Amino acid sequence: LIAERMPLFQGGDLTKFREWVQTRLRYPEEARKQGIQGRVVLTFVVERDGSVTETSVLQSPHQLLTTEALRIVRSSSGLWRPPSRRARRSA
Repeated sequence: LIAERMPLFQGGDLTKFREWVQTRLRYPEEARKQGIQGRVVLTFVVERDGSVTETSVLQSPHQLLTTEALRIVRSSSGLWRPPSRRARRSA
């Protein structure tokens, strides 16, 4: 199955998800002390029930930032409206 539409976060688009993340992000104090900064890139799957599964980190400058990013994404489980899906043959 291929997702025809992206999942919606609390009825909004990715901008709403980014805003939600920003309000909950707790930058690790140890990372701040060590001057660790950067962007964590990860993927995850939104299941039919809106739960978040299969979180995977693609890129991260440090484990401290990875841990916080995963905490936030996993805490969004249940806040998503799953994508609509429809069976489609691939060529």
